[in-house]
Amino acid sequence: MRGEPRDAVGEFAVQVEHVGERLLVEVIGELDLLTTPALTQAVPDVPLGGHCVIDLREVPFMDSTAVHALIAVHQRACDEGWTLAILRVPGSLVDRLLEHCGMSARVELLG
Repeated sequence: MRGEPRDAVGEFAVQVEHVGERLLVEVIGELDLLTTPALTQAVPDVPLGGHCVIDLREVPFMDSTAVHALIAVHQRACDEGWTLAILRVPGSLVDRLLEHCGMSARVELLG
């Protein structure tokens, strides 16, 4: 979907791609109280020693619900023995929120 124009306000999608033991979860649209459950449901069981990357480059806005969900996914990764990274656009609103909330101390931030 990257590169395609989005006419509808509020379009939201989560796409999951498995590449070996790596899981890529691409989020498109705003992450808020209504859409965040789709993100947490999209992160299925990751194998022990596996790696999950959540791609937030197409997320223009996220609220505290989304931050809480990312912290919960990170905790799950720690508990289950896999790693989590977040791909974001440096300097974006989402990036500043992640930095402000201390996510860079918990999760590898890519981008």
